Amino acid sequence: MATNLETLEESLKETKYKTDEENFTKFTYLHMLDRMKKDFIASKIKSSEHDASLKNKSSILELESQKARQVKQERLQSKAIFQHVLDSISKEQQDRSERIRELQKCITNKEESVQRRIQRQRKNQEIAEAAANENKD
Repeated sequence: MATNLETLEESLKETKYKTDEENFTKFTYLHMLDRMKKDFIASKIKSSEHDASLKNKSSILELESQKARQVKQERLQSKAIFQHVLDSISKEQQDRSERIRELQKCITNKEESVQRRIQRQRKNQEIAEAAANENKD
């Protein structure tokens, strides 16, 4: 009976040891589970912060892209307007040059006309003088 008691005590010690070991393992796993839950929550928070940051930066990117498109469009419009102004200035200069040529031609024609009239008047005067001289003679 003594050996039976010793084996039972030994089994009891062994069972207590295994129970203590299992309790320690259980506490370890519970601690790991608790830590994993905290890590999961922290990563969820970080993920939501990153999502908010991404949305914010995406909206900023869209806004800046829109501004860049608008600036580019305004630049192209300004360039087109500038080209139109240059073309109209060039046309005005051509028109002005053409009018100047026409006025110069008109002035030349009038000067020639005046010269011919003066010559005609001289000729008429010479003829009148010649006729007056003939009458005198």
